[in-house]
Amino acid sequence: MLTKTQIEIINLFRKNLFFKVSILQIQKLLKKKSYQRVYDGVKELVQRKALNSDKFGHSNLITLPLSHESAFILSYLDEEEAFLHNVPSIHRLLDIKELTDDVLMVIGSYAKKKQNKHSDVDMIVITPEKAFDKQKLIENLTLTLFPPIHPVVFTRKDFIDMLLSTEENLGKEAFRNHLLYRNQKVYYELVKEAIKHGFTG
Repeated sequence: MLTKTQIEIINLFRKNLFFKVSILQIQKLLKKKSYQRVYDGVKELVQRKALNSDKFGHSNLITLPLSHESAFILSYLDEEEAFLHNVPSIHRLLDIKELTDDVLMVIGSYAKKKQNKHSDVDMIVITPEKAFDKQKLIENLTLTLFPPIHPVVFTRKDFIDMLLSTEENLGKEAFRNHLLYRNQKVYYELVKEAIKHGFTG
């Protein structure tokens, strides 16, 4: 069970997976009065392998390793955040059995909390294979939904390639701003794979 402070610490890194900060900086960012409480929270997360602590000069820098432990916590927080948003028809989308093994995320105005009554739902689906077939299936199944659903489906390999591209693209936009509804751990495995090949955000 995580403490409130530990959840706040992990959330800092969830919003910026490449964060590299000292405990003092974490304390300031979280506006906490007690350094000791932040220190103890970080220390326990490091012991759990949910965070890394590496010596750099006279202080330790804290980073997120995308370990099994951190991905478990991140996935829980992502799902919790996603369902706090009132995204129209999201439960209808989650009921599509063909999407069970896919990463399902919402991007665009709903992810940025800037939606209005005219906003469409921009959805990303990351699937193991047959992206074109799945795209057509989702379009057909969501044709009558309002507001309109705009699905974009690509394979896991395509997503990694987009993250590694030097050009701006939809994959990078999805990485920066999203609500993750399904298979969050798969998402973090894909990001981890991209990082292994040089992705730096």
